[in-house]
Amino acid sequence: MAFPGWTLRAGTLSDGQAPILRKLDQIIVEVDTDPPPPSPERWGIQFSPDGRTLAWSTRLTTDGKETLKVQDLNDPAASPQTVAEDVALSRVSRDGKKFYWLAHPAVSAAGNLSGVLQAALFPQGLEVISIREGVREFAEAGTGELIALADTGDLMAIPDRDQPR
Repeated sequence: MAFPGWTLRAGTLSDGQAPILRKLDQIIVEVDTDPPPPSPERWGIQFSPDGRTLAWSTRLTTDGKETLKVQDLNDPAASPQTVAEDVALSRVSRDGKKFYWLAHPAVSAAGNLSGVLQAALFPQGLEVISIREGVREFAEAGTGELIALADTGDLMAIPDRDQPR
């Protein structure tokens, strides 16, 4: 039996007025039709480096594509904003200037996730650039530097996220 998910709540507790944080979204963790482990998770949650913005991804429906959203935690009147759709492994850069994600992800028969590594401005998701196709995993190696694991098993260095070759 799949775990249905949980309610994502966030905000500030500084005013002491609200007894509960406000609901932002319903996170779908897994459904019965998901491939068995070690298939990749189809959700994620991360704070920006300054802690003022929450970014998360989840499916909007049980059979939907993963969607990335953000919420400004300092503005209780703001609504969550959709940044990108059909993404996986979304992350905020250490310097808080970029989003990274795998666009149009697909899972192979072996359970490996693969997609197009992209970067965009944080938090709006504007100025999307495609960095590499056929990426299985990626990580920051320094400010503006990335390392990516290709479908082929090759490890690739990307020295400048803004000028990929």
